[in-house]
Amino acid sequence: MPKKLTITYHAPRDDSRIVEIWGHTFFDKKPEHVTISDSDYAEASNHKFFECSKPSDVAEPEVEPEKETRGVGRPRK
Repeated sequence: MPKKLTITYHAPRDDSRIVEIWGHTFFDKKPEHVTISDSDYAEASNHKFFECSKPSDVAEPEVEPEKETRGVGRPRK
């Protein structure tokens, strides 16, 4: 079951201040709100450069609702 939590990256000295991992981009000392899998959470929570908040279970992965679109050139009603 996916987990929703906040992860903060703490960059090591003399290393990149930006890292991409688990499908997300993290910036040094900037908290990011993410939804990740159980296996990714297990890895993140045991990683010395990442600080994780207490996770909450998510029933289904969050998906943005589809936006209603109009066809090109179609007049407004």
